Amino acid sequence: MADVIIRLEDVSVAFDGELILDKLNLEIKDKEFVTLLGPSGCGKTTTLRIIGGFTKQDSGDVFFAGKNINDLPPYKRNINTVFQKYALFPHLNVYDNVAFGLRIKKVDKKEIDIKVKEMLKLVDLSGFEKRNVSSLSGGQQQRVAIARALINKPNVLLLDEPLGALDLKLRKDMQLELKNMQQKTGITFIYVTHDQEEALTMSDTVVVMNKGVIQQIGSPIDVYNEPKNAFVADFVGESNIFDGVMAVDKKVFFDGCEFDCVDYMPDKSGKVDVVVRPEDVEIVPVSEGIFSGIVESCLFKGVHYETTLNHNGSVWLIHSTAAAIVGETVGIRVIPENIHIMKKMYGEDINTIPARVVSKEDGSVYKIEIDDYNYEVNSSFEFSEGEELLVKIPPEAISLTARDEGEINGFVDSIIWKAEHYELLIETEKRVYRVNRQIDEQAGTIVGLSFDLSKAEISRFSGEE
Repeated sequence: MADVIIRLEDVSVAFDGELILDKLNLEIKDKEFVTLLGPSGCGKTTTLRIIGGFTKQDSGDVFFAGKNINDLPPYKRNINTVFQKYALFPHLNVYDNVAFGLRIKKVDKKEIDIKVKEMLKLVDLSGFEKRNVSSLSGGQQQRVAIARALINKPNVLLLDEPLGALDLKLRKDMQLELKNMQQKTGITFIYVTHDQEEALTMSDTVVVMNKGVIQQIGSPIDVYNEPKNAFVADFVGESNIFDGVMAVDKKVFFDGCEFDCVDYMPDKSGKVDVVVRPEDVEIVPVSEGIFSGIVESCLFKGVHYETTLNHNGSVWLIHSTAAAIVGETVGIRVIPENIHIMKKMYGEDINTIPARVVSKEDGSVYKIEIDDYNYEVNSSFEFSEGEELLVKIPPEAISLTARDEGEINGFVDSIIWKAEHYELLIETEKRVYRVNRQIDEQAGTIVGLSFDLSKAEISRFSGEE
């Protein structure tokens, strides 16, 4: 087993009062290609900068080869960084850019010459020594930046979205080159990207992050085939994600049908998220399917056809080597091993909110307070003033409005398409709400929330929220 070269223990950091990393724990092994993957703002670049010493964590510890390096400045860490904009010296040619670090260390001139030429050969830039870096293509500039970082033989190389500025074809070529370089040099690469294809193509280990928290760590195959939750399934690859119910082990009900599966109930609620990858769905004759649906579209994608199928309002995405006919009714089949069951993020009690009776109005109408806002509700139960309640609000009973037009404001944390509706997680000042709606919303948007409490379940507080 490879030795751990980088270890982060309970690392937290906040900027302007906003928590960026929340007690993050991570181990990175020597000679490993590790990718930090996640959406913008998830904390992956901050994690990279903390490892490099460019950002100081508020709490927690960073270890390099077992030694605490919290107070070690970047230049004293045997770690180099390649940034997205490369940071090459425009007044120096290719040779001098690559040789810069060795000259700072006052390495012998002959040794510098040998090492520069070796490094340029490694990055396939032999013969470019006298070229001005401003005359190079984006891919060539990136390779110069990598050569300059590698020539000092760091134990760890940090790469912060270095392919982001390249066109698609060049980016794909450079993915393979980077992986080859890492294998040739044996240096630990820690790579940051929001591009799932990059992560799956290059990595030994993928670390999926969201909101400063690690969602899953595993090989590319494990992360893709066995996502830990709906966020990972939605972010890494395309997926059909459904709300499901498990009453017994190895059987799950979703999209109006009961399916055999190979998983056990994750908790007593029986409420689960169900994931089926598009390539794991078979189109078969109606008589052979678990259910039938109508083909809505069929697009050729080069290596497969991308088909969408409507089953009673739910939309299935299917990848198949065979074309389907738009408007045709076909059957659908999924084998049990290809149905992935996962525990719901935040659990089913996410929308169960503590409340307090403010006063009794006319008849069965009560005024109750939820998160400093007063509502009028009807209840057949008798409540007394000041009594504590629990209010369970269905996700579809919460509507979104423009900022400051609802009862409270919230931040759109994540959005997942659930076959027939979007499931949004909205973070407010005091809690997180799950909201179902038909219309998409941009992640990161601040919205207003309004509650239809006529659809809510109101009960007395039993002492456990």
